[in-house]
Amino acid sequence: MSIAVYALQIFTHSIDNGTLWLIVTMLFLINAGYGGGFSTLPVLLEQHFGMKSVSTVHGLALSAWAFAGLSGNQLASFVVSHTTEAAHRYSALISIITVLYAVALASIIAVTLATKGKSANALSSR
Repeated sequence: MSIAVYALQIFTHSIDNGTLWLIVTMLFLINAGYGGGFSTLPVLLEQHFGMKSVSTVHGLALSAWAFAGLSGNQLASFVVSHTTEAAHRYSALISIITVLYAVALASIIAVTLATKGKSANALSSR
């Protein structure tokens, strides 16, 4: 699909040639990194959570990834289309994304603290 979009841009001359090749290069780099992250995820999960629970955690990670991919675009579209001032549409979206990142960080910290508490209790009971 990405190749079809690049070809369409090249043949229709919809973007200036200098800018087009910069955009194409950046998109190829992003696509390469995305594939690398997707292929190394099971190994990283196995190292962190262990072999017994890697399939469960991998399923949860892919489900979260799919949910974010589906809902993120819808949220962005909703915010941009319902913001009253045209000049501030994307600034409202950035504020909402910042809040969502803060919630994600708080969740990670809470899970980390809960996991450390459980591992400390497990070590003391041995």
